[in-house]
Amino acid sequence: MKIMEGANIKESIKAGVTMKGMVLRWATLLLLAGSVCMWSGCGGSSDSGSSSNSSGGSSSSSNVITGATIYAAYKLDGGTNSTTDTAYNATAADTSAIYVTNGGTLTLTDPTITTSGDSSSTENSSFYGLNAAVLADGGSTLTMNGGTITTSGSGANGAYSYGSGTTVTISDATINATGGGGHGVMAVGGGTMILNNVTQETWGASSSVIALDKGGGTITVTGGTATAHGQNSAALYSTGVLTVTDSTLLTSDGAEAAVIEGSNSITVTDSNLSSTYPNKWGVMLYQSGSGDASGTDGYFTMTGGSLSYVATSYNTYGGPLLYNTNSTAYWSLSGVTATAGSGIFLKACKCDWGNSTAASAGGVSYLDADDQTMVGDLVVDDDGSITASLTNSSSLTGAINEDNYDGTVSLTLDSTSSWTATATSYVDTLNGVVLSGTTATNIIGSATIYYSTGTDSNGNALSGNYTLLGGGTLKQI
Repeated sequence: MKIMEGANIKESIKAGVTMKGMVLRWATLLLLAGSVCMWSGCGGSSDSGSSSNSSGGSSSSSNVITGATIYAAYKLDGGTNSTTDTAYNATAADTSAIYVTNGGTLTLTDPTITTSGDSSSTENSSFYGLNAAVLADGGSTLTMNGGTITTSGSGANGAYSYGSGTTVTISDATINATGGGGHGVMAVGGGTMILNNVTQETWGASSSVIALDKGGGTITVTGGTATAHGQNSAALYSTGVLTVTDSTLLTSDGAEAAVIEGSNSITVTDSNLSSTYPNKWGVMLYQSGSGDASGTDGYFTMTGGSLSYVATSYNTYGGPLLYNTNSTAYWSLSGVTATAGSGIFLKACKCDWGNSTAASAGGVSYLDADDQTMVGDLVVDDDGSITASLTNSSSLTGAINEDNYDGTVSLTLDSTSSWTATATSYVDTLNGVVLSGTTATNIIGSATIYYSTGTDSNGNALSGNYTLLGGGTLKQI
């Protein structure tokens, strides 16, 4: 196995890389401050603009987006190169093992990539890629087949893609990050990340495994796993477009399973997504107001697979499987095995997100359930709103707005779908009620349901009171 810790001692001194037990020093980095990291997905970026012209070997270059000097054990500045069975190691602070810039194309086969240095600025690590083990920017292309990436320093992301035209593709590899702020992979500033059968695990706080951040980007995941253990570390965090297919395990025991900030999306197909942390939520859609993500329309789409939040506690800071505040959320579930351990399936409210930051607006949620079984309550506060549509034999078992808050709730059922009300409920608009005489046959239970307006399955206006299957009452107010 080849070992890349710098082309020679002189170049290593220039790069500030520790080599053969020799601790080397370099000039202080000039870093511009980034936005404040607010939550579990805190990410980063670094862009092109290399000042040197190195095609390999330990080197440094100036990054014009951050105003920082980028140090790396191996740098490809333009051009094309490929290596096989090579070890890349960086032990100094603020130092990547690999840096590809200025349109370079690098192919790695079965590499062993290790870094242990800390970042001098976790904000710059998140927003610009400082201290990432594998860093690509400037319209570069990096492909890694097999091998491992291991980081232990603070702010040490595993692999990082920054900028429009930059693409990092990793297949059949393993990524482990143990330091605080050390994500598995990140795409930022319009960068692209493609993962195929990659096993990832993070252990530090604010170290979401698969993450996008300021400026967005695209991450496409097929197969593999993502496990987050640290506080405020989700399995998935999106400020861009994140798509996951056929992943066997996406889990967090220190935060939500997935988070969407601003007008961005997560699409999950035939995968298993879960969280076990008691004082969070299963999936959260919100707008933090930090400036990391623009807009307020978030989209979470899941087809097949499983989604679970198994913590059974419920308080101000935890409980619902789906949680929406300070934004508009579009939830789409189809054929998902869903588990809401707290008994709250969806909550839309003007609430904080666990860090005492007050929301400026309520949560507005649109829930589209297709061939979907849902067990748990739909909850709003005075500023919350839920518009739910159940189609194709979907079912809901739970109460709706049981506490009769002034928030608005609308429920529409097609003729094949049903609602089993487990407690007194309040619905502003109720459409698609299947009637047999004065009995609603697709609404079940012994509770009283209060509604303002609605229609039956033929589009005729509801008026007055109806009997539910189970002996309850549908009562107009």
